[in-house]
Amino acid sequence: MKMTPEKAIDRILEKAPQTLKHFKHHDSVLFAFGEHESATVVIKYRDTNSKYSAMLTAGKKLAFLKPYCIAFVSEAWISKTFPPEGKNVSDMSDKQEALQAIAQNLEGEIKAAAIPFSRVGKDILFGEPIESSEAESYLLELFWRGVRESSH
Repeated sequence: MKMTPEKAIDRILEKAPQTLKHFKHHDSVLFAFGEHESATVVIKYRDTNSKYSAMLTAGKKLAFLKPYCIAFVSEAWISKTFPPEGKNVSDMSDKQEALQAIAQNLEGEIKAAAIPFSRVGKDILFGEPIESSEAESYLLELFWRGVRESSH
């Protein structure tokens, strides 16, 4: 059965909230679905630049799988307003933590979902999931660029 962005998001949303609730954090995880094999990679980074570099490198290293669909899940900040020039979502006063998942296939079809959550004492309380087919992801674009660069 071929993985689609929608199926990838559904699968992630089945397990990721329980992982976050149990471990009190969720690693940044990349899923690459290839023609014959798939791979799951925990992406470690210190800052934005190292995160970008890690995704580009992951694309280069996983190009041999001939990926046709990828998905990424991590904790993130979300906001209902766009940050002004020079600011990040993490700088916004209405920021909220979320478990965020995004998936994209080779044809560019994309699906994204975010589940807002709050840390209350030792518990994690989830809000309602927010889903969209109108999303962009610089991280996923970097992965695909790494795939293209390694296949030349």
